[in-house]
Amino acid sequence: MGGLVERYRRELRPCRKVTDMLDRLLRSKEFSIHGMDEHTAEIVERIERECSTITAFQLARELGYNESYFSQLMRARTGLTSIALITNARMRKARTLLSETDLSVTDVAREVGYQGYSHFHKLYTRTFGVTPAMSRDFLQLSQ
Repeated sequence: MGGLVERYRRELRPCRKVTDMLDRLLRSKEFSIHGMDEHTAEIVERIERECSTITAFQLARELGYNESYFSQLMRARTGLTSIALITNARMRKARTLLSETDLSVTDVAREVGYQGYSHFHKLYTRTFGVTPAMSRDFLQLSQ
């Protein structure tokens, strides 16, 4: 068990530091000061608040844009497409739920807006480099 914990610490700690830094950056005023206009900052904040229920299509339509154009616009303004912004917000929320609740991984997937466990599992693993279950084990051990 000790070797497994050390492996988690070695592999997940750098990832956690980077994602924590991105979290702080996204929530800080500096993020909007460095090249992001107020309207774009409001959209990003809305995505953060409503990531579990909002879709890129829905957001684009509500703002009066074609989905493809809106995605390109967000990429130009933030460096990420609208889908990537939503996915990243969902993954951060999932990581928080995994570390702070006893919800099953399947329930966490549903809570952050994914109907299927396998798609959530694939995205989470791609984002953080470890499976949701491994992440939960490490995050709870490190608290």
